[in-house]
Amino acid sequence: MANYVVDASIVIEYLITGTYTPNVQAFFNQVTANDHLVVPEFCLLECTNKVCRSFQLHISHELLDCTNPL
Repeated sequence: MANYVVDASIVIEYLITGTYTPNVQAFFNQVTANDHLVVPEFCLLECTNKVCRSFQLHISHELLDCTNPL
């Protein structure tokens, strides 16, 4: 049995494909039912902020692409 602290960066890499997603997937693949995952209280808030920022950047890039002449 092992205890792991899972912070927002790990959760985000698991949910949104990024540079370290394969590492995060490998980590979760080796976690067993006997292991304990500890998530800080503010993880949900941090994840929400990251998803909102990513969405805003995506929308901004799309808007910039629409305003550029072909």
